[in-house]
Amino acid sequence: MKRKLLILSTLILGISCSKDSVQDDHRFTGSWMAYFGLKSSSTSAHRFDFKADGTYKEASLELDSETLEVLGYWTYATGTYSAIDNRLTLNRKEFYVAEDLSEYQQQEDLIKKEENISYGFNYEFQSGSRFTLYPECPENSSCLGAVEYEKLDE
Repeated sequence: MKRKLLILSTLILGISCSKDSVQDDHRFTGSWMAYFGLKSSSTSAHRFDFKADGTYKEASLELDSETLEVLGYWTYATGTYSAIDNRLTLNRKEFYVAEDLSEYQQQEDLIKKEENISYGFNYEFQSGSRFTLYPECPENSSCLGAVEYEKLDE
């Protein structure tokens, strides 16, 4: 009986400790933007909107360089996320893309693609208003390097 109680106590303690150490990083909650390729009249950007309930939206956008108003979309996606131990995992459920990737489009004109994919990044917060994503890149691949995001004031 004592042995069973000891095993049960060890299991409960082990489960409760592992739950304590596996906490989502809630610093992601909010809207974040990374800016690329400043052109004379527009700027390309990537936006994440993370909600506290574990859902997210992301979009590749074209913005007016002066006002930062959205001119159009290249892609748009929704899904769920988790951020544990400096690892951000995105579980993309829906994905929409511009028919012609040489031109941005209005969000409602994007084409839905079949999507149910998970992918991950390592991350590092520089402050409460900046973080960097480090995409995985298999050996001998051409990949995007680290991308820095800044929190949007909304």
